[in-house]
Amino acid sequence: MRHRIFSYGGASAKLTFFGKEGAALSNVFSRRRGRGEARLVMEKVSRYADENDLVLRLIIMRYGYSDEKAMNNVQLEEFYSKFGFERHDNTLPIFMIRYPTSQKIHAP
Repeated sequence: MRHRIFSYGGASAKLTFFGKEGAALSNVFSRRRGRGEARLVMEKVSRYADENDLVLRLIIMRYGYSDEKAMNNVQLEEFYSKFGFERHDNTLPIFMIRYPTSQKIHAP
């Protein structure tokens, strides 16, 4: 499988490609919260997906710090929503999809 790592400062994310039009987003992590590094990584990922017409999928799963530093699943869903991810259904674990701007339906 082909992968691509995006990083900025202490934050990183991994895309695993499947087929020509999709990728799974995983391993989104920031060693230093509150500096905007994860946001910048996600902006890079989103821009790359739009430029390459990729549908992104992810499963929200808290990992990393075991204390208050780590975002819980509700916070993670809110974070990914800022980058165009939408919840696929109401099941657990939370599954989200992000369509590239070329595939989004715009209201008149």
